[in-house]
Amino acid sequence: MKERQGKLCRFFFVIKSQKQGSVQQLAVPYICIMNEVWENVELAWSSLIDRFVSPDSRLNWLYLISSFVIAFLFLMVVSYRKNKKLNPFLVLQEFFDPKVWFHRSALVDYQVFLVNTIILALLIIPFFISSLMIMDSTKNQMIIWFGDREIVEVSVVWVIILYTIILWLVSDFTRFLLHFLLHKVPFLWKLHEVHHSAEVLTPITQYRMHPIEMLLFYFRGIFVIGIMSGLYLYYFPFVMVEEGYMMVFGVNIFRFLFLFVGSNLRHSQIPVKFPAFLEFILISPYQHQIHHSKDQKHFDKNFGSHLAIWDWMFRSLVRSKEVEKVEYGIPEGNPHKSLWKAYFAPFRRMVKNEK
Repeated sequence: MKERQGKLCRFFFVIKSQKQGSVQQLAVPYICIMNEVWENVELAWSSLIDRFVSPDSRLNWLYLISSFVIAFLFLMVVSYRKNKKLNPFLVLQEFFDPKVWFHRSALVDYQVFLVNTIILALLIIPFFISSLMIMDSTKNQMIIWFGDREIVEVSVVWVIILYTIILWLVSDFTRFLLHFLLHKVPFLWKLHEVHHSAEVLTPITQYRMHPIEMLLFYFRGIFVIGIMSGLYLYYFPFVMVEEGYMMVFGVNIFRFLFLFVGSNLRHSQIPVKFPAFLEFILISPYQHQIHHSKDQKHFDKNFGSHLAIWDWMFRSLVRSKEVEKVEYGIPEGNPHKSLWKAYFAPFRRMVKNEK
């Protein structure tokens, strides 16, 4: 049906009329324009819904529920220690505090989230390469450089386990590295500052980022998956085809665990902490909240996404016990208090060479 409509639109589009010796192209019929608009609306809508149903999305309903349960239990324990009694209604009031969810900063989060989702669906994904293309290119390039691999007997189980771990580690490190560069390279910081300008944290704050930063993370993801999968397919073609790697609902098992065990609390007002020794290995929600502190000494700390070991290696690790209280935002004021300013203030600041 869509193919037919497309041909019909093209047919009407090229019809021309002769008038006073000049060629005038007739207007595209209204129905053709509406069909095109409707297709884009459907694509944007499905992309928005995908944010809440895709197993690889942090806002998947399952991860939101699991984060809520963890936050509720945490606040119940904190409330009991303070008041020596359990009051779930007070806990719920604290969790759904309208001063947070309807804060001016949170409203900007929601707007940026919505517009970025539309940009990603309509302008980025349809026009750029996919991880499958990179995977095929990587495998073919390996064949050109080193020739075809001889088939050897290997333990399928161990290959799958090792590939799952290696892919997760490489993905997490490259995410850390890009985040590190966003802070250290001045013009990249102007873009990343949009994210740090959030004055309250909600799970949607995760998606408060400039479209160019979103594009950088998008490319990071497809290149890491594509290159690693291409190498894997070259060395272990039959394992790749038949088994893949350890997944839960199509997501790397380690990423699934990260998403399920309170990942949404990293951008929240709930200061969930891990035991001190564990925060040398894994980034706790509160450690990431410290990263959002408006205190300048915390800006270049806790870059890690899943693992804290990268921050330990780069000497940028701060554990929860070292920081008693956190206020969010940027110290020199917030230049990103609207959707318009979030998108265009970074360029103005670059031109004026503002710090």
